[in-house]
Amino acid sequence: MHQKKYREKLKAKSSNNPHSSTYKTRQSSGKALQRTLRSLPKDPQKPHDVVQHSAPQYNAIPKLIGDHKREHRA
Repeated sequence: MHQKKYREKLKAKSSNNPHSSTYKTRQSSGKALQRTLRSLPKDPQKPHDVVQHSAPQYNAIPKLIGDHKREHRA
């Protein structure tokens, strides 16, 4: 009985964490990241272009607006 309450408490605590990951351990997250980085093109500019194009699709970074202009102070 005590163990069941403890497990429910842990489950509730982990579900309230806004930074929770889909991976159970840090090692599995790192492994997935390494597999992703290995599959990117070797040319220095191409990985940047691939990530910049695909990250907004997964809501990793906000979508870039092409007609953004910087305002200069007078």
